[in-house]
Amino acid sequence: GSCGYLKVEQMIKVLRFQDTESSLPSRGEFKNDGLHVVRGILNATLTQCENIIIPGETVSLDEIVVGFQGNFNYGKVRIKYKKEGDGILIDVVCDATTGALITFKFRCDDTLNIPDHNSDLSPLHNRCIHLLRKPCLAGVWRHCFHDNLFTSLKLAFYALYETKVKCTGVMRSGRGFPS
Repeated sequence: GSCGYLKVEQMIKVLRFQDTESSLPSRGEFKNDGLHVVRGILNATLTQCENIIIPGETVSLDEIVVGFQGNFNYGKVRIKYKKEGDGILIDVVCDATTGALITFKFRCDDTLNIPDHNSDLSPLHNRCIHLLRKPCLAGVWRHCFHDNLFTSLKLAFYALYETKVKCTGVMRSGRGFPS
């Protein structure tokens, strides 16, 4: 009942994860990482999503906004067009049928550190190709649907060429499409 719901809400408000050995941004893999305090739990969540969820034939590429009003400035962006308001943006791939989260990448993460970074692509499209390259998605001729934010000829080409993922999205003028 409602008592269980209140206990979960209380737990969420006080739950914190921190490894004191690696919580300093100047150490190890977390160097210059604004999310260093929670990176361990984020990586564990990412691993679980990629290993447990079995994607179907169609997937969806979109962004998630985690609304945030605190003093944390790393990755926080001003968002006027979403009801969540200001927050942290995350690019995600979900199963198009079930809506299950398959994989994700924070927009505030350094795109230049992505393996196989492609200088021909924008940071947004590099993150997208990085997500589509994941072993749980690539090489099976999946079909990826996305909105006009992600649609570009370069993304469609590299997704097909590098990952065997076919893309379908809404076209926006000025994105390199023929008239």
